[in-house]
Amino acid sequence: FHILDETCFAAFARYVADGHAGQDAVLENDINVNMGAGSDCPLVGTPTMYEGTFDGQGHTIVATVNGGGSIGGIFSSVKGATIRNLTAEGSVSNATQAGFVGAIDSRDVLLENIIVKMNIEGTTNVGGLVGTSTSFTDHTATFRNYMFAGKATYVGPEGKNGLGGFLGWCATGSNFAMESCIMIGDIDLGTNPEKTAQFLRANNGCKFSVKNCAYIPAPGIMFVNGHSSEANATPLACDNATDGELC
Repeated sequence: FHILDETCFAAFARYVADGHAGQDAVLENDINVNMGAGSDCPLVGTPTMYEGTFDGQGHTIVATVNGGGSIGGIFSSVKGATIRNLTAEGSVSNATQAGFVGAIDSRDVLLENIIVKMNIEGTTNVGGLVGTSTSFTDHTATFRNYMFAGKATYVGPEGKNGLGGFLGWCATGSNFAMESCIMIGDIDLGTNPEKTAQFLRANNGCKFSVKNCAYIPAPGIMFVNGHSSEANATPLACDNATDGELC
């Protein structure tokens, strides 16, 4: 698919939804699109998880995403996918698991060269990049050259679930590798989730590595990486950072 405008993007999303999980796509221009409930453009990965390669070629998607009370993101659910070279702006709302990508499932996933400036709201697990992950013990999700410069807000039941600047929940058995990433966005506790993290909200069964990553501390956040306690592989804390350079 060579995506020239929002009509082409909607056709691509419908094609994936119809069962063509591995369809590759290249974005040829900046686009502005309404997605999800109430629109003619489904979320990429609903109901068929996306498994292809999406190359934004440095372009910008401005998306208004309505999760319809389910998993929400420009890419709702992915497994074995590669998404790269893209800036994402706009919003995600009316979602449970919420992020630029709502959920990552089994098989290796690569997200690289991505800037997210979206306002993201969710009622379960909320992340600036990914809402949640399932267990994929023999595979790895890689975040490389990534910046979150938007706002992630929890709007679910008080004292439950959680949010993270990059990942809202890293499930037991998941493997993540983060390299050259920076978190300069806002983390809004909203209705007060159970646990929060600057980078990854992760329990002891989640394995991850962090290399050349940094963040601006957000007030009220419990951990950098962790859930019930601070995990290792802690990135740098910056007093200020605006251009992606590490402090």
